[in-house]
Amino acid sequence: MAFQPEFTATAANAGYTWWSHDIGGHMQGTHDVELAVRWLQFGVLSPINRLHSSMNPFSSKEPWAYGEPAATIMRRYMRLRHRLIPTLYTAAWAAHAANVSVVRPMYHDASREHGAYTHPNQYLLDEHLLVVPITAPLEQSSHLATARAWLPVGERVDVFSGLRYRGSREVTLARTLEAYPVLARAGAVVPLDADPMSHAGDAPTELELLVIPGTGESTLAEDDGSAAPERGLVTFRQSLEVREGGGADITLTISASGAPLPDRRIDPSAGVQDAEDVSVDGGVYASFASLPADAENLSPAGLSVDLGVVRLSEGLTIRICGARPAEAFDAQRVFELLQQAELAFEVKRQVWVAVEENRLLDALSVELPRELHDALSEQLAAVVAW
Repeated sequence: MAFQPEFTATAANAGYTWWSHDIGGHMQGTHDVELAVRWLQFGVLSPINRLHSSMNPFSSKEPWAYGEPAATIMRRYMRLRHRLIPTLYTAAWAAHAANVSVVRPMYHDASREHGAYTHPNQYLLDEHLLVVPITAPLEQSSHLATARAWLPVGERVDVFSGLRYRGSREVTLARTLEAYPVLARAGAVVPLDADPMSHAGDAPTELELLVIPGTGESTLAEDDGSAAPERGLVTFRQSLEVREGGGADITLTISASGAPLPDRRIDPSAGVQDAEDVSVDGGVYASFASLPADAENLSPAGLSVDLGVVRLSEGLTIRICGARPAEAFDAQRVFELLQQAELAFEVKRQVWVAVEENRLLDALSVELPRELHDALSEQLAAVVAW
């Protein structure tokens, strides 16, 4: 599996953008639950996610063949694959219309950056996502696996945890088996199908927009499904203006062109902690609420805004006023990392007391497994959105 991410990304150099692997391995091999989960996570974030094997009854790839908790994790990522269809279909149109590969090496977008050539296993997916495959096993005492990554200029946000990273540097990303490093550009809008059980061949009736605070432009491509379809494009333009005192105003302008687009519900999640109010166009207020992280849907905590049914073809502007950023450092995450680690209670207590007393360097000075140390460093190095 460690060979496949680079192989898939560099296929773009030869004009192959839709590439399929036998996720989990086709034949031979052994029953390895952790490897199967990591392989499926990679498959979900690949052009084609094909769970395929020989007729050997012991090599089937159905999630329930691997028991719990692996089956639950695999089901969550399979549902994520379906929710990603609007993003993947937009990437497919970009490949067709603009020769931009769905999955591609880092140097396709950052050809003059040295780091883009020195981390061949990470890759770009669609216009905004950076995927860092985990191809190493979990360390047994911390239950974490790590991957070394290079981040291009600008800030990136983990779409599952909400952690925000400074760019132009190398980082070590530590993840449990349930988690996988997928980082979006700051300012991106990632369109998702809100219903993981909808018909894959139809345009979703309800969109969920994962809005990463920042300034940027994103697109959603759709068509009428005919033999010679015309592309319809929805453009999302996001801007962020910081107020004195720490708040910010986020403006998201949605415009459409090309083929007619149906009315549908839109439920954008701004990825901020809270806001004073949210309005649409001429002062019409939208309902909003701060929601906790949703492990079942792999969604980070954030501000959920329900716009109801809107006419995408007419466009609209959403204003999130007085937004408050989520805290960069979440002590509860650190507690959970320590809780699951199979270490001496006193060692874990020393780290936790240092964290509670804001002696963060002291927390890192405790002798810990490398993967757990990397995970703590990652948490402490996170930044706020503004």
